[in-house]
Amino acid sequence: MIKSKTLTQCRLSSANLLRVLALLVCVLAGVGTSAQASSASLSAQVTRTQISINDQLSVKFQLRGGSQASEPDFSPVQEDFEILSTYRSQHSTTINGKHDAYFEWDLTLAPKRLGQLTVPSIRAAGTQSESISITVKEAQQNPATADADVFMTVEPDKSSVYVQEQVLLKAKIFARQNFDAQEIQDFSLDQVTIEAIAENKYVTEIAGTPYAVYELTFALYPQKSGTLSIPSLDYGVRLRSNRRSILSFGGGEIRRGRSSPIELEVKPIPATNGSGPWLPASAISLKQHFSHDTKSLTAGEPITRSITLSAEGLHPSQLPPIATIDTEGFSTYTDKPQTQERRSETGLSSERTDTIAMVPSSAGRRTLPPLELKWFNTTTGEFEVARLPAVETQTKMPVGDNNPAVAATPPPQTSTLPGSVQTANGFNYQAIPRYLIVSQAVTLILLIIMTALYLRTRSREPQEPKPGAKQDNNLWRAIKKAGATDNLPELRRALLLWAETHFAQPISRLEQIAYCANKTQQHDELLRQLRALDQAIYHPNLDNSDSKAFSPGDLLPLIQQLRVQKRDASDSNLAPLYPQQ
Repeated sequence: MIKSKTLTQCRLSSANLLRVLALLVCVLAGVGTSAQASSASLSAQVTRTQISINDQLSVKFQLRGGSQASEPDFSPVQEDFEILSTYRSQHSTTINGKHDAYFEWDLTLAPKRLGQLTVPSIRAAGTQSESISITVKEAQQNPATADADVFMTVEPDKSSVYVQEQVLLKAKIFARQNFDAQEIQDFSLDQVTIEAIAENKYVTEIAGTPYAVYELTFALYPQKSGTLSIPSLDYGVRLRSNRRSILSFGGGEIRRGRSSPIELEVKPIPATNGSGPWLPASAISLKQHFSHDTKSLTAGEPITRSITLSAEGLHPSQLPPIATIDTEGFSTYTDKPQTQERRSETGLSSERTDTIAMVPSSAGRRTLPPLELKWFNTTTGEFEVARLPAVETQTKMPVGDNNPAVAATPPPQTSTLPGSVQTANGFNYQAIPRYLIVSQAVTLILLIIMTALYLRTRSREPQEPKPGAKQDNNLWRAIKKAGATDNLPELRRALLLWAETHFAQPISRLEQIAYCANKTQQHDELLRQLRALDQAIYHPNLDNSDSKAFSPGDLLPLIQQLRVQKRDASDSNLAPLYPQQ
């Protein structure tokens, strides 16, 4: 009877095994989803932390792990802000088998007064968000002349800076009517490093009239003293049309203009800086971390010391290495430094981490000397020193060895139990219960069988194109159609939509496509063609003898090369554990 039952169980079809496997996956996914839902989280995000009294502020709240009835109470917000509108939405995505569902509330706020205001902590579903501090400044003087419908301003945050000090330049396009697209001329200056660090869209009010604003923030680092002249910048916007047509999607009137030139004073490096590195920043700090307890080291065993320099207002290339002092009794080896940066409307901040491997060579108590770094505070106009305190270390000899330079070799261990099996580190395999070994072996065999049946079934099924590939093909057809009909605005729009899917990140300007593809050989030609497309749309009458008239036939092959390169890379690599950001 038992034998008959066993034979019947062995005749399970591959379809039944697949159903069992799918059921197990669903149960595990359900358990994971339930665990995720049991821990709710609420986050708050803003695009700007500095606004004027006439600006509107957009705040986004995201709730994960809540339910339809989890409605936040936004009444505390009304203490400092007037709530102009609230929009609620629900989102659900599944990426690589991981399900993510969340609720989102978009609030449009107007500040009630000047000064330091706070978007307070909001509670929902048993959790709460972090509060956010907002600085509200005086409204700018009316920059519009003769009741202009569209105009642009360029404003530096400082009128005088030192060499290599960061100055923020905000270029703003104002329009009484909403616009679908905008473009600000790229520019370069002699011996000035320029970084585009943030862009925002919002609504403000000037002399009682609401304006839609597009703001692009640049960080400038002048490399020589004297007068820095920033020329007039050309801009163009396409106003949003109230009349829609399937033949001319989003087509509207194009407005062009030019900003006024400005000048800045660049002062030389103060003589009191000395021969050390020149570090003009708004804040600098030092911190360090050891991989082991410095009071319990062993001679001959390496430890890792990481020193991190953080700076507000400096580019990563400006951060110097931290000079450590050799200490008797330690051998040191420096690794390649790691740098990172953060960009926001308040400027560029950066970090540099120097990693040092340290090997104590003898026992005893020693002191790692303190570290100091001199820097210039651009807020106070004074020199300051960032410090790391001295570190006390205590090193002992290895157990059973009086010579730290030679590693002790442990004597071979012999088995004390008859029939036992031991490895070099003395592990006794006979101590493992027999039932555990049998159960693990059966589990492994079943897993191999189900995996083989699943792969065999999958190999017989027709392969369907991936959703990402299908979307890429649809967008590529839209690009070719626009290029064939010489519909340049539609071609530009289709390229931006395709690039967001291709590079999996927001794309608002055509030049970003070339920058994202900067590892390809055709980068320079691609950048030239993209700029030629913008010129053909926004500056059709501009005489530029250095460039030829734009032709879609020159641009489309370059885009096709990017598609082919991504397809070939996808076919040759393993599937990622999580999507690329």
